Amino acid sequence: YYLKINISRKKEDQNIVFSLSCAESPENFIKEKAILIECDDYSLDLSTPFFNPLAECFDPETVTYWYTFTGSDSLFSIDTEILPGISYTILNQDCDPVVTFPSGGGLFETEKDKLYYLVISHSLQDTFGRIEFSVDYECIIDNTDEVEKNDFVVRFAPNPFMGVTILT
Repeated sequence: YYLKINISRKKEDQNIVFSLSCAESPENFIKEKAILIECDDYSLDLSTPFFNPLAECFDPETVTYWYTFTGSDSLFSIDTEILPGISYTILNQDCDPVVTFPSGGGLFETEKDKLYYLVISHSLQDTFGRIEFSVDYECIIDNTDEVEKNDFVVRFAPNPFMGVTILT
């Protein structure tokens, strides 16, 4: 952007006051600052788009939010709002797209010990408010209280036909 100031010779026009401010970019706007993603619900404020001169893997006019996780031969699940214009993409270390989730979310099977990036992106021209998404990946569920309250009993019985144990 260029700012051109043309001062006239009239005395009353010579006082010019202007200010410039820049919106702060989020912490995780580049790959090197990706946030470790966990099994949780997330909320992103997309109301202030920003130009990213340090863009890696994307055009500088693409607004990006980077998250990272390591694969474990398990499923990565993301549940997203249905908003056209927002992309949810898993990239590998070399910035190659592994999977792009459709709006609404999806599943992805990870490879053990492989580093992945979840990148949420949209065009600089698009404006959004706050978006919500949730991730289910290596969630630890503690349901011991429910088991104690409901007198839950686990019984094992061998299956005489298939040799498989049945859990009831």
